[in-house]
Amino acid sequence: MTSEQFVFERVAVIDDPMRMEIYPATMREKEIPHRTERAAGGRMIISVPQEWAEDARRALAEAEQLFFGAMAKKREAPPPSSTHEAQAGQKQATAESAYEEEYGDYEEGFGLFHTDGLPSPDETHIRAVWPSWALAALPGLGLGHLWAGKVNIFFYLVFCSLLGVLFYHFTHSLWSFCLNLLSWGVDLGFAAFHVREHNRRAERARKRVAEAEREFVESL
Repeated sequence: MTSEQFVFERVAVIDDPMRMEIYPATMREKEIPHRTERAAGGRMIISVPQEWAEDARRALAEAEQLFFGAMAKKREAPPPSSTHEAQAGQKQATAESAYEEEYGDYEEGFGLFHTDGLPSPDETHIRAVWPSWALAALPGLGLGHLWAGKVNIFFYLVFCSLLGVLFYHFTHSLWSFCLNLLSWGVDLGFAAFHVREHNRRAERARKRVAEAEREFVESL
């Protein structure tokens, strides 16, 4: 798919020079397709395809917390009592900032064996598509969405089917089973789509994990 076929969504408007460097670098690190534009006043606009918008906002929020959250904590610290201490504190803050930009916040963990923001095993698991069709073929049970990992939708579909049965019990009208048909149609029509979407995200997550593992091995 070419860039002309994507529908882009704006995820950030930046006027801070530091963020103009960090935000695009974050997009590249997370392998999120994006484009940058210059607006009036020298501001930078970052846009991504709509299907990556949620991942992009999450990545930018993590970058904001990592880089500027730590800086805000340093600004809240009381000033040193002397010029010498101020210079020493400034050097330490500069060194810590450079370390965090390179490796992340040490207290939160870095690498493969701590809280580093890497995908969970479930997020990298590839699901077969055909079971979603087979399970969705069972009328009104919502099992296709259960296979796709959409537990909330599964419960909604089961509830919709139960309503159809209850309405028929009280009204004896065959129109009550329209709710069952609706539940069945949604399961047949969208379960496989959700599985494919999960697999697409899982492939991207696997690439991030592989890249993190490669960087970790190279740092040894």
